[in-house]
Amino acid sequence: MVWSAQDSLVLKAITLLLSDELRPKLSPRCFHLAGQGGAKGCVNAVSKTVDDDRYVCRSDVNSYYATIDHGILMKQLQALIPCDIVLNLLSRMLDRLDDVQGVLHSVDIGISKGHPISPLLGAVYLQSLDEQLSQYREAHDLFYGRFMDNQMILYRTCHQLWMAVRLMNWVLDSVKMLKPFKIKERVIA
Repeated sequence: MVWSAQDSLVLKAITLLLSDELRPKLSPRCFHLAGQGGAKGCVNAVSKTVDDDRYVCRSDVNSYYATIDHGILMKQLQALIPCDIVLNLLSRMLDRLDDVQGVLHSVDIGISKGHPISPLLGAVYLQSLDEQLSQYREAHDLFYGRFMDNQMILYRTCHQLWMAVRLMNWVLDSVKMLKPFKIKERVIA
Protein backbone atom coordinates (compact mmCIF):
# COMPACT_ATOMS: atom_id res chain seq x y z
CA MET A 1 0.00 0.00 0.00
CA VAL A 2 1.24 3.48 -0.86
CA TRP A 3 -0.09 6.23 1.44
CA SER A 4 -2.01 9.11 -0.10
CA ALA A 5 -2.60 12.62 1.23
CA GLN A 6 -5.98 11.51 2.63
CA ASP A 7 -4.31 8.63 4.48
CA SER A 8 -1.84 11.07 6.01
CA LEU A 9 -4.69 13.31 7.12
CA VAL A 10 -6.44 10.37 8.83
CA LEU A 11 -3.19 9.39 10.55
CA LYS A 12 -2.67 12.98 11.74
CA ALA A 13 -6.19 12.93 13.25
CA ILE A 14 -5.44 9.58 14.91
CA THR A 15 -2.22 11.07 16.29
CA LEU A 16 -4.12 13.94 17.90
CA LEU A 17 -6.69 11.61 19.44
CA LEU A 18 -4.16 9.03 20.60
CA SER A 19 -1.90 11.69 22.11
CA ASP A 20 -4.67 12.71 24.50
CA GLU A 21 -5.59 9.08 25.20
CA LEU A 22 -2.05 7.74 25.68
CA ARG A 23 -0.32 10.66 27.42
CA PRO A 24 -1.58 9.65 30.91
CA LYS A 25 -0.38 6.06 30.28
CA LEU A 26 3.11 7.10 29.15
CA SER A 27 5.97 8.31 31.29
CA PRO A 28 6.07 11.95 32.40
CA ARG A 29 9.87 11.55 32.00
CA CYS A 30 9.35 11.37 28.20
CA PHE A 31 9.71 15.07 27.40
CA HIS A 32 9.21 15.02 23.62
CA LEU A 33 5.50 14.25 23.87
CA ALA A 34 3.01 17.10 23.51
CA GLY A 35 2.23 18.55 26.91
CA GLN A 36 5.42 17.25 28.55
CA GLY A 37 7.45 20.43 28.06
CA GLY A 38 9.55 19.51 25.02
CA ALA A 39 13.26 20.28 24.90
CA LYS A 40 12.79 23.37 27.07
CA GLY A 41 10.96 21.34 29.73
CA CYS A 42 13.72 18.74 29.72
CA VAL A 43 16.41 21.39 30.12
CA ASN A 44 14.45 23.01 32.97
CA ALA A 45 14.06 19.65 34.74
CA VAL A 46 17.78 18.93 34.39
CA SER A 47 18.75 22.39 35.66
CA LYS A 48 16.70 21.86 38.84
CA THR A 49 18.64 18.73 39.81
CA VAL A 50 22.08 19.16 38.25
CA ASP A 51 23.62 20.68 41.40
CA ASP A 52 22.90 17.54 43.44
CA ASP A 53 24.66 15.12 41.09
CA ARG A 54 28.27 14.64 40.14
CA TYR A 55 28.00 12.84 36.80
CA VAL A 56 25.79 12.87 33.72
CA CYS A 57 25.18 9.98 31.33
CA ARG A 58 23.54 10.64 27.99
CA SER A 59 22.76 7.77 25.67
CA ASP A 60 21.42 7.71 22.16
CA VAL A 61 19.95 4.63 20.45
CA ASN A 62 21.55 4.16 17.02
CA SER A 63 19.09 3.97 14.10
CA TYR A 64 16.21 4.20 16.54
CA TYR A 65 13.23 4.72 14.22
CA ALA A 66 14.73 2.43 11.59
CA THR A 67 14.95 -0.52 14.01
CA ILE A 68 11.50 -0.46 15.62
CA ASP A 69 10.02 -3.95 15.32
CA HIS A 70 6.42 -3.80 14.06
CA GLY A 71 5.33 -6.97 15.89
CA ILE A 72 6.57 -5.74 19.26
CA LEU A 73 5.10 -2.29 18.69
CA MET A 74 1.68 -3.70 17.76
CA LYS A 75 1.63 -5.84 20.94
CA GLN A 76 2.43 -2.75 22.99
CA LEU A 77 -0.29 -0.75 21.20
CA GLN A 78 -2.85 -3.54 21.72
CA ALA A 79 -2.23 -3.32 25.47
CA LEU A 80 -2.89 0.43 25.42
CA ILE A 81 -5.58 0.94 22.75
CA PRO A 82 -8.92 -0.89 23.06
CA CYS A 83 -10.17 0.02 19.56
CA ASP A 84 -9.63 -2.61 16.83
CA ILE A 85 -10.33 -0.06 14.07
CA VAL A 86 -7.52 2.22 15.25
CA LEU A 87 -5.18 -0.75 15.74
CA ASN A 88 -5.96 -1.94 12.19
CA LEU A 89 -5.16 1.52 10.78
CA LEU A 90 -1.90 1.64 12.71
CA SER A 91 -0.97 -1.86 11.54
CA ARG A 92 -1.63 -0.87 7.94
CA MET A 93 0.47 2.28 8.41
CA LEU A 94 3.38 0.23 9.72
CA ASP A 95 3.19 -2.43 6.98
CA ARG A 96 3.76 -0.04 4.13
CA LEU A 97 5.57 0.18 0.83
CA ASP A 98 8.40 2.65 0.38
CA ASP A 99 9.35 4.06 -3.00
CA VAL A 100 13.13 3.87 -3.42
CA GLN A 101 14.15 5.35 -6.78
CA GLY A 102 10.92 4.17 -8.39
CA VAL A 103 11.01 0.65 -6.94
CA LEU A 104 8.49 -0.28 -4.24
CA HIS A 105 9.84 -2.13 -1.21
CA SER A 106 7.80 -3.75 1.56
CA VAL A 107 8.71 -2.38 4.99
CA ASP A 108 8.29 -4.71 7.97
CA ILE A 109 10.70 -3.05 10.40
CA GLY A 110 11.18 0.62 11.22
CA ILE A 111 8.91 3.64 11.18
CA SER A 112 9.11 6.92 9.32
CA LYS A 113 10.98 9.72 11.10
CA GLY A 114 8.91 12.47 9.55
CA HIS A 115 5.41 11.22 10.26
CA PRO A 116 3.36 13.06 12.93
CA ILE A 117 2.60 9.82 14.80
CA SER A 118 6.23 8.63 14.94
CA PRO A 119 7.18 10.42 18.21
CA LEU A 120 4.13 8.94 19.93
CA LEU A 121 4.89 5.43 18.61
CA GLY A 122 8.50 5.88 19.70
CA ALA A 123 7.33 6.81 23.21
CA VAL A 124 5.19 3.67 23.35
CA TYR A 125 8.06 1.52 22.07
CA LEU A 126 10.45 2.64 24.82
CA GLN A 127 7.82 2.85 27.59
CA SER A 128 9.41 -0.15 29.33
CA LEU A 129 12.74 1.72 29.36
CA ASP A 130 11.03 4.71 30.95
CA GLU A 131 9.39 2.46 33.55
CA GLN A 132 12.59 0.63 34.48
CA LEU A 133 14.78 3.73 34.66
CA SER A 134 12.08 5.73 36.47
CA GLN A 135 11.85 3.01 39.13
CA TYR A 136 15.64 3.03 39.47
CA ARG A 137 15.61 6.84 39.57
CA GLU A 138 13.02 6.92 42.36
CA ALA A 139 14.82 4.26 44.42
CA HIS A 140 18.12 6.16 44.23
CA ASP A 141 16.89 9.78 44.03
CA LEU A 142 18.39 10.41 40.59
CA PHE A 143 17.29 12.38 37.54
CA TYR A 144 16.10 10.48 34.47
CA GLY A 145 14.61 12.01 31.35
CA ARG A 146 14.12 11.00 27.74
CA PHE A 147 13.70 13.04 24.57
CA MET A 148 12.91 10.75 21.62
CA ASP A 149 15.70 8.14 21.74
CA ASN A 150 18.05 10.19 23.93
CA GLN A 151 18.15 9.32 27.60
CA MET A 152 19.84 11.34 30.31
CA ILE A 153 20.65 10.19 33.82
CA LEU A 154 22.28 12.34 36.47
CA TYR A 155 23.94 10.18 39.10
CA ARG A 156 26.35 10.32 42.02
CA THR A 157 28.44 7.13 41.72
CA CYS A 158 29.84 4.94 38.96
CA HIS A 159 27.89 2.00 40.42
CA GLN A 160 24.67 3.89 39.71
CA LEU A 161 25.83 4.42 36.12
CA TRP A 162 26.57 0.74 35.53
CA MET A 163 23.26 -0.35 37.02
CA ALA A 164 21.44 2.12 34.75
CA VAL A 165 23.40 0.89 31.72
CA ARG A 166 22.51 -2.72 32.58
CA LEU A 167 18.83 -1.75 32.74
CA MET A 168 19.09 0.07 29.40
CA ASN A 169 20.78 -2.91 27.75
CA TRP A 170 18.19 -5.34 29.13
CA VAL A 171 15.23 -3.26 27.93
CA LEU A 172 16.75 -2.49 24.52
CA ASP A 173 17.46 -6.21 24.06
CA SER A 174 13.85 -7.06 24.96
CA VAL A 175 12.54 -4.78 22.18
CA LYS A 176 15.15 -6.01 19.69
CA MET A 177 17.18 -2.81 19.68
CA LEU A 178 20.39 -4.79 19.39
CA LYS A 179 22.53 -2.06 17.94
CA PRO A 180 24.87 -0.49 20.47
CA PHE A 181 23.99 2.89 21.82
CA LYS A 182 26.41 5.72 22.48
CA ILE A 183 27.09 6.76 26.05
CA LYS A 184 28.62 10.10 26.81
CA GLU A 185 29.71 10.53 30.40
CA ARG A 186 30.85 13.78 31.97
CA VAL A 187 31.82 14.92 35.39
CA ILE A 188 29.79 17.99 36.30
CA ALA A 189 32.15 20.67 37.53
